[in-house]
Amino acid sequence: QGMRYQYFQWQNGYSTHSADYRNLDNLVRYIDNQKQHHYGNSDGTLIRETFAQEYEKLLTAFGFPFDPELELPIEPQK
Repeated sequence: QGMRYQYFQWQNGYSTHSADYRNLDNLVRYIDNQKQHHYGNSDGTLIRETFAQEYEKLLTAFGFPFDPELELPIEPQK
């Protein structure tokens, strides 16, 4: 496929989550504000959480255990 795809690799795992349709307004609001959520506070300070930080917060907020050894992707071998 050329140099553009020289570092392309399939991921070694995946995760799925569901959303409650009864809470659709909150879900739409979350998606609409995703850029703000990921990149900055209303006071202008930068947030930028890592995937690991956000994923851990998501799991623990809903009472799931979080073990980085099991949950996080392994760096691809080069």
